[in-house]
Amino acid sequence: MSIGEAAFPDAEPLLRSGRIDFLVDPRPGPPVAREYRVKLLYRNQRQVFARIGHPLRATTRLSALQDLPWLCNGLLARAEQDLEDLFTRYRQTPPRETIPAPDIVLIQKAGLPLPPAAELFAQLPCRQQGQHIPS
Repeated sequence: MSIGEAAFPDAEPLLRSGRIDFLVDPRPGPPVAREYRVKLLYRNQRQVFARIGHPLRATTRLSALQDLPWLCNGLLARAEQDLEDLFTRYRQTPPRETIPAPDIVLIQKAGLPLPPAAELFAQLPCRQQGQHIPS
């Protein structure tokens, strides 16, 4: 068994050819082909963190954080684009309770069961969330 790292667009040829058994990834933007089965592992949510003692650590509005420097990751070619879109979307009434993020899913070839070792490994993200994903 080996473990690698790749996003769906890069991993799809490996999945299609059978060189990898499955992929755990944020749900791809465009729907995946019918040849794949996509199982929800857990609903994802972005979080904003600040260092201990930061003067704005208790803020509840994105507008209060708008002009500050951010470290971010994202699914787009430019990671900061995810945050720019978020601020643009909520410019009128900025929320802080929930920041949407793509669900985390398991993608495998449809109609093929996972090998036993892959099946056990695929359950790990679910167990971390206190869930069990039926096969």
